[in-house]
Amino acid sequence: MTAGYSQDLRDRVIDAVMKEGMSRRAAARRFGVSESAAIKWVQRAERTGSRRAMATGGRRLKC
Repeated sequence: MTAGYSQDLRDRVIDAVMKEGMSRRAAARRFGVSESAAIKWVQRAERTGSRRAMATGGRRLKC
């Protein structure tokens, strides 16, 4: 299992796109994260205003 990205990194990627006008893919390359991660982070920030990571885990259903 891999470790999650830091909140600081998420903020820097989102700020590069929203404040500096950089594309999501260019911001991903600049900060060394996957394009899909950068795209999802910015979409979530635009849609909900939240920059925090989504919760992981959750309730497990019994079979």
